[in-house]
Amino acid sequence: MEGDVAATSMFQSIMAGNYESDAESAPLFSEDEDLESAEEEEVEEDEEEVLLPIRSPVKKQKPKSCKDNRQRRTCNLCGKYVKYLAHHLKRQHKIVDVKRRHAVLYQARKIKPITHSSQGKTKRRRKDCPVEGCAALSLARLENHLLSTHRMKRGSPSYVSALTEAKMRHTATTAATAPKTSAEQDADDSILAIFKEHLLLLTESERTVNSVMQQVGRMVAMAGGELELFTSKQLRDFVRVMRDGGSAPKTIMKYLDSFRKLADFLQIEEEEALVRGVTANQVRKMERLAAQLIKVQRPLAKKHEALQKSQIREKMVDFQDLTRFRGMMRKDAAPLLARLEEGETLEWGSVRAVRNYLILEVLINGAPRSGVVANLTMGQFNGAKFTRRGKELFFVMKVEEHKTAGSHGPTRIVFPETIFRKAETYAKHGRKQTAGLESGHPDITQHDSPFFLGYGGKKITHVAQEVYRTWEKKGFGKRITSTHVRYTAATKIAI
Repeated sequence: MEGDVAATSMFQSIMAGNYESDAESAPLFSEDEDLESAEEEEVEEDEEEVLLPIRSPVKKQKPKSCKDNRQRRTCNLCGKYVKYLAHHLKRQHKIVDVKRRHAVLYQARKIKPITHSSQGKTKRRRKDCPVEGCAALSLARLENHLLSTHRMKRGSPSYVSALTEAKMRHTATTAATAPKTSAEQDADDSILAIFKEHLLLLTESERTVNSVMQQVGRMVAMAGGELELFTSKQLRDFVRVMRDGGSAPKTIMKYLDSFRKLADFLQIEEEEALVRGVTANQVRKMERLAAQLIKVQRPLAKKHEALQKSQIREKMVDFQDLTRFRGMMRKDAAPLLARLEEGETLEWGSVRAVRNYLILEVLINGAPRSGVVANLTMGQFNGAKFTRRGKELFFVMKVEEHKTAGSHGPTRIVFPETIFRKAETYAKHGRKQTAGLESGHPDITQHDSPFFLGYGGKKITHVAQEVYRTWEKKGFGKRITSTHVRYTAATKIAI
């Protein structure tokens, strides 16, 4: 009875607005207990408040977003034992004022304080980004990273493939709970080193060996180790990830062929395989599975190659138009190069015309990607080596930084002797007349300075735009980029 009288007295004080609580100085919101979002909206105090008769509690369905470990508390006004006390005060007792409602709520919390769960929150498994070249590690929300950083579409093949690959890597990493001993690590290093030496004995091309080692390394990393790689499930999952990620069938065949090379090597080095728990019979089975998967990919590779050829034809420009364009560029650059040799100072537009002509010659003679042209440095140009093809003399420069450097190594830029001499004139007299070269700009004579300079002595970032602007000025209608020139030049051996 005394509790009922105290509760009634407290309720009358609250409705009259005279109740003051020691808990009003406490923060209105707590991270440990969710309140309804509607409580944040302010309600006018002069709203008519009506006290409804107390009804028996109605069992409602638990919201999906609620916490399972929410504590039940006793309402000091009616004595009911409720789970959502804030909701109860607002709906049953019509206490719409936030401060008054929290006064009752904090009194209930004094009687039964908030306790934290002993289990704690389940930590989200962090994953590394599987996209090649991305350095993002230990991501709590990998899906958001793929959407925002790599601009993937949710549900697309590349998106699904990236999530699958990340899951496989994470599973393989967590499965190996015990760290490798130094002896085991040395064994892994030694077997890969022996495998590389084995490949070098079979082929003279170091580029091919590096490509095989990179492909095997990626397969081992995705499988979580050499032992896990020699299971049918892991090999099939790898092919599925590559296919869903948009890899060409020919690329998948190259990876499987590299795996077969590793299997052949382990059959020779049976003792090394047994140390890792892989039997000779298991190696033979996996080699047969790889051969079957290659057989499946072969017709798909032919279809993809035919489709690729049709796409290349669409990106090719008319051979006669490219020949005319090249002749116009050569005719415009000839007097400008002569003036540079005489030591004259040219306007920036004239220097840029000479530079663009040399860029066009690079694209036509070697058909490189635009990134190769942009990344050519003064050191690489000065280190050019000459070679003879019949009676003709050619100068070859190696560019180390480009798109496929990781798998194919440095690529080459080839200049005939006549074009190389013109490039020497540009390097000696033209580069220093680039617009925007003032004090504070980088030294263009440095070994790592870009050979083809943009405004201010910086590296050209849009080779395709430079080609198209010149093409458009010469009156050619169809839009052209460096890729169009590259495909046309690669198809036509000589222009």
